[in-house]
Amino acid sequence: VIGQVKEHGIMKNVVIAYILFFIGGLFGLHLLYLGRLKHTACFLTTFCGFFGLSLIYDLFYMPYYVREANFEKEFQREWRTLKVSNPKPPIDWAKLICQFSVGNLWASLFVLAIPLEDYEERLVTTLDWFAPLVCALGIYTVGNIGLQESGLLAPVVGAYIPAILTGTPTSSLTLESFFSCLGQILFSRRWKKEKVSGFSLKNVLYLIICLMAFWGMILSYFYFNAEILDGETGESVKVRDALRHFFNSPLWKNFYRLMEEFFHMLRTKGFSEAFEFLSKKLDPSGRHHALEVMNLTKDVSMDEIRQRWRELSKVWHPDRFQDPREKDLAQIKFIEINEAYSVLSSKKMKRS
Repeated sequence: VIGQVKEHGIMKNVVIAYILFFIGGLFGLHLLYLGRLKHTACFLTTFCGFFGLSLIYDLFYMPYYVREANFEKEFQREWRTLKVSNPKPPIDWAKLICQFSVGNLWASLFVLAIPLEDYEERLVTTLDWFAPLVCALGIYTVGNIGLQESGLLAPVVGAYIPAILTGTPTSSLTLESFFSCLGQILFSRRWKKEKVSGFSLKNVLYLIICLMAFWGMILSYFYFNAEILDGETGESVKVRDALRHFFNSPLWKNFYRLMEEFFHMLRTKGFSEAFEFLSKKLDPSGRHHALEVMNLTKDVSMDEIRQRWRELSKVWHPDRFQDPREKDLAQIKFIEINEAYSVLSSKKMKRS
């Protein structure tokens, strides 16, 4: 029954879980509803579970998630029986792959977020040695999802072994993830003594810290290290510089001015006039652009349009140019002039 009360709270319902899955699965709503906060942390810090791949797993395991969340007597009996027959939890290969992937991704994001410019080399090298720790934290987090738990020491030691042996903690992330998983499986995997409420203060804080760290790494990468290629010069430009240049560009300033005028008109003259103003500015007919191309005013006559078209066509005719580059530019301009003339003449014909 939906909303049925259990001993320690409201019973979770599989129908509601599936509804939340289909409505807000990409935001982890079904996991939050079921109190799987560490699961939610892993999901949201791996780009929605590796671009939605983990949602396929959740789709089939949702009934089990609900049973685990409700933790009714029948489920408790099954769990106790499993613990007696398997004092150490059996290896869950899906979970193991997830541990490896999350640890590797978290460490990779951390390495990408380390500023490479304007910082002393010693500081960058020091930060590099935190990458194995971040890797181990990812493996530890996945290892504590559900009814199993793990300590942090074994994954951390496992992650640092290849880093110390190679002396390059940022170039051996795959090995660090592998040995960290191995350490967790061999020395730290165990059953939880009792089921803890998913919405405990510790779990809520852990989720918040994970999300803050994830977005901090993303922002650090884009601010300090991310680059794009300049199509004109072929040089790499920092994303932060490209954004600053964009906000100083005529394109942005014209757009900003247009939006300012639109919202001012919306407040003072109402929606219909504001929409009409925006429609004219967007130039759906192409008339304003055509007038700009031919350097004419909006009240121009058909004779003036024809006269200007002849003049510009003569100036920009490709046959007048010998240089191949100039000839190509003239060809583009010549086509643009003819298209503008076609737009303006058709409008005049319709009016007449």
